[in-house]
Amino acid sequence: MEGLQGIAAKPPPQQVTVIDHRWGGACHDLRRFLARNQVVFDRLSPDAAELRRATRGATCSPGPI
Repeated sequence: MEGLQGIAAKPPPQQVTVIDHRWGGACHDLRRFLARNQVVFDRLSPDAAELRRATRGATCSPGPI
């Protein structure tokens, strides 16, 4: 039983990274959908240092909505 409790106690791994502005409304519905469906996600600002490190400085423009 201890093994199962240990597995259940660990938080699930992050599955998605959402890149948007904190107060921008464009991704609000997406974040809400992910949260309602219990999809673990991280949110990064487009100007976050972590994002530049993760993408090795590559940039992209927003796609169509």
